[in-house]
Amino acid sequence: LGEPVRAKIRPGGVVEAITMRLSSAQKNAAAVIEREMAMAGLSASEIAAAIVNAYAESRLNPDAVGDGGHSIGLFQLNHPWGAGKDMSVQARRDPVINTQTILKREVLSRGGRNFRQAAANGASIPVKFLSSPFRAFL
Repeated sequence: LGEPVRAKIRPGGVVEAITMRLSSAQKNAAAVIEREMAMAGLSASEIAAAIVNAYAESRLNPDAVGDGGHSIGLFQLNHPWGAGKDMSVQARRDPVINTQTILKREVLSRGGRNFRQAAANGASIPVKFLSSPFRAFL
């Protein structure tokens, strides 16, 4: 899985702490994720983990499409089997709805306990799963 590394969260907002090169559209998507997750009460390390996850899933592109058209948006919400079940393409492309859905159906649900516990314990992230822009942040 690659060598694990630990993310360093600096004071201030999570998006502000990410020092790698993101486009303005990617920064906006990350800011939406930060806002929605902070409003849900997630910690800075949980928010950082979510942003890194969304980058790995979609490169922070709300219009990203994967899995033969079944997975769409920032967190690649999958219809008909996954967190995007019974959601339209338009809803899954909306960054706010996409983030709120992953919060409700994954992060804050019973199944999200592992994610939240790992983030609270300063979980390491295998380098293999991060693209090079994020390595500067770690």
